[in-house]
This record gives sequence, C-alpha cells and structure tokens, in this order.
Amino acid sequence: MSEDQRAEELEVLKVIYPELKIESYTAYLELPIVLPSPLHISSPQREHEILHLPAICTSFTLPNEYPDTQPPLVEVKATWLSAPLVTELEFKAARLWKELEGTGILYSYIMEIEEAAEQKFGFEEMRVEDDFLTHLIEYDSTAKRKEFQRSSHECSVCIETKTGDQCYSMEHCGHIFCVECLQTCYNAAIQGGDIDSIKCLSYNCGAEDMDNRARRVKRIRHIAPQELLKIPIEREKVERYVKLKRKRLLEADRSTIWCPKQICQGAARGNNYPKSTVPLEEMGESDTEDEKPMALSIQKMTIQPPSDETNETTLAVCEDCNFAFCTECRAGWHGTYNNCYGGLNKKELLRKEEKASKGSEKRRQEEEELTRAYLLTDTSPCPKCRTSVSKIEACNHITCRQCTTHFCYLCSAPIDPMSPLAHFNTKGSSCYGRLWVLVDGGSESKVQFGGIRGAEARLRNLSLEAERLKTMGVRGRLRLIEKQIERAKKDLERLRKERPGGDAAQ
Repeated sequence: MSEDQRAEELEVLKVIYPELKIESYTAYLELPIVLPSPLHISSPQREHEILHLPAICTSFTLPNEYPDTQPPLVEVKATWLSAPLVTELEFKAARLWKELEGTGILYSYIMEIEEAAEQKFGFEEMRVEDDFLTHLIEYDSTAKRKEFQRSSHECSVCIETKTGDQCYSMEHCGHIFCVECLQTCYNAAIQGGDIDSIKCLSYNCGAEDMDNRARRVKRIRHIAPQELLKIPIEREKVERYVKLKRKRLLEADRSTIWCPKQICQGAARGNNYPKSTVPLEEMGESDTEDEKPMALSIQKMTIQPPSDETNETTLAVCEDCNFAFCTECRAGWHGTYNNCYGGLNKKELLRKEEKASKGSEKRRQEEEELTRAYLLTDTSPCPKCRTSVSKIEACNHITCRQCTTHFCYLCSAPIDPMSPLAHFNTKGSSCYGRLWVLVDGGSESKVQFGGIRGAEARLRNLSLEAERLKTMGVRGRLRLIEKQIERAKKDLERLRKERPGGDAAQ
C-alpha cells in the first residue's frame, strides 16, 4: 500500500474516532469499555458489580508493506486484562488480516474488540485484589457520573428538565432530582429536626413492587451521611443530622443516663450508642426505623448491670462536658461514702424525700393537666395511630410522621393520598373549601372543626360549661347541658364507628 493509502485509512479512522492520535503511521486509541450488563467482581474482602471498565489502550503501527504482505503491528494494554487475553487480542489482528486478504483492517479490528466487550471478554466473574477492586469501583462511579452529566433529566419535585450537572441520581433507587430541590428539602428537614424526611423524595420509592399490605408497613430508608455530602449538603448540616439520629436512639433507650446540668444534658459515657469515630465520608446508609444503630458508624455496646459488691457503678461522666456525677442523687460525684446520704441520717432523708415527692406530684399533675388541655385544643389526632399532630403553617392536608397516614387537620378524617384535594372539594362536607384555614398557624379557638375532632371539641366545651354551672349552682341550665353532653357523646361514638377501620382505628 502506498503512503497515501495508509494515511487515508488513518484519516478515515480518525473521522470515526475523533480521539484517535496519529504520529506518522502509528495511531493510538483508547477504547472505553461499557458492558451490556453489570460484571460481578470480587476480592478476598468484598464484592461489587461494575458496568464500566478502564479503557483498552491500543496502538497500530502500519509497516510499508501493509496491507499487501504484512499485517499491522498491534499492541494492547489494559490494567484489568490478563496476559493471555492481551496476547489473544493482539494475535486477532494478524488472523483478521489473513481473512481479509490484503485490505485495511483497522476499523474491523476495533469492531472485533467492541464485540468482545459485548460478550464481557468471556468473563462470568472477575477476581482481583482488594486495592484494585477499589480502583475499578472508583472508575465505574466516575464514568457513570460523566455519562449522567452529559444528558438532561426531569426533576420529580419541580418537574423541570435540567442538565445532568444540576441533578443528582439517588444511589440506592436511582430516582433523579435537581440539586436545588434536594438541598432545599434536606436542609429544611435537618434544621427542623425531621430526620425521617431525609429519604428519597419520590412518594413511591421502595414500594413500586410491593403489594398493598407491604406498602403500608414500608420502612423508611434514610439517606447515608456520605451520600448527603455528595449531593452536596453542607458538612455542618450533615453533622447535625448524624447527631439527631444518635440523639433519637439515646432517647428511646431507657438505660441512657443524662447529665444533670441544665446547660448540658448530654449522655453519660458508656451508653449503648457511643459517639462515632468514623468520618462522615465513610458513613454508609442506615435504616433506623427499628431503632438500629447507623451502619459502620455506631457500634452497639452492652452496659453491665450494677453490682452489689461495689458502688463504682453509681459514678457517671458526661461525654460532652466531662461532669462527674452520682447516678443515684444526680449531684456532683461525692465518692462512695454513706450511700449518697451526704451527711443526712435516714430519717431526715426520708422526710426531705417525702416533702419533695408531694411537691413534685402536684407539679406533675398540673403539667399533665396543661398538656391534656393543649392536646385537646391545639392538636389533631391521627385517625390510625392516634398520635397528636400540631401545625404552625401550610395547608390542612397532614401526613402523620409516625405511621405516614394522610388525614385532614380539621376533622381527623383519613384522606386518599392519590387525590388529597377531593376531601376539601366535596360540597356539603364540613371541610369544604377549607384547605387553607390556619395556613399561618394562629389561634384555633375560633375555628370551627368538623368530624371527630369537631365532636370532641363540642363535648369538651359542654363539659367545661357543666363544671362552671355546678360551681355556680344553676341547676336548670345544668340539666339542659347534661342532655346535650349525652347527645354529643352519642354523636362522637357514631362518628368513630363510621370511620374506616371502626374502633380498631382508635
């Protein structure tokens, strides 16, 4: 072949592969490998599935007699290919040259490599060292990210189409959202302490292939701290998120001992969920719906029961302020003398305890009464789990954080999540046209509630009026109110039975 013919073949190849580099009659080409399906790769310590492999670097040198009497000189390099497989790919050029009988084979040879990639080069599974597996995983992640950024995607929250560099694909489920929406939602949830909202923003995430029963008990899959950093969420916010998750675990554990100092109130050392030493970048995903510790971050420990042979177990040290205190009397650590009596004899101590107990019991009753009054007047009960819900803004379509039931804040009636506005658009309903009542919070005393909550409010107001009339001694009016109370009780009982699920929903 003449020099012009060799140069022409290389130029044609460069048109097809713009990344081809040509030096005289030698060409260099890097072929990124995208497999048709994930390849299982394992190491002695772990395993992973990979879709992208590092590029195969090929060099073609065209002799003067190519392609008439000599094949091209081909050299293949790839960090993940074995030596026998590299030799086979290099010899494939010579075999192809013989089959095509003196014609240019460069494009055909590249096609042979791409066809071999479609067959995964004969691999069913690849075994490598752990360090090299880490390299392959990082390369695969980088390649996927570049491919993602080159395309456009529709955010499932704002329904806007944006470029890939403005979007993020969730690692576990693949749902796509724009970074702006993710940052807005997650920052607000972390700031408000709502850690159960740190999950995929897709309504049906994890429930697409479940039946109705499994969907109702679907567990919340929280976003891992390391993924929050990738979105990216500010590091300070992620640190607060990790602290809130740990705090919830500690509060749910009855064995947790708290620092008695009002300005601190941290947990004592030796609790079941000690502070993590794992960097945020390495904290994996965690599913804390069942109050499990965070994977790779919080290692569960067992607190030994107190021993009767020593008083050392009454010593506790706060992990935040290092305050040493006694777990019995909550005072600063006083040593093991006199069983925490602090110089008082048993009779004086019992008298002090009895006096303090009476005062604390009275305060407790007053606090319980105030709490009951607040729950009755300023909250709505979830129709499924009866959790009291209060709102300070937004519409009256409520989602219970405890059981994720959708219901109306005004009447506590269940709402179909697929058509939530139907409840507020039904003429004749007590909630018709009242979706935005109390949108800015404010006093609920002047709001007319409906359904079960309205019946409960009427019964409560009538009972208060009856108590007032008894105190004043107005018997005539009292008998009328008592009849109204009986009717209100019957109305409330009827509404509860009519609710889907009946008494089981109470």
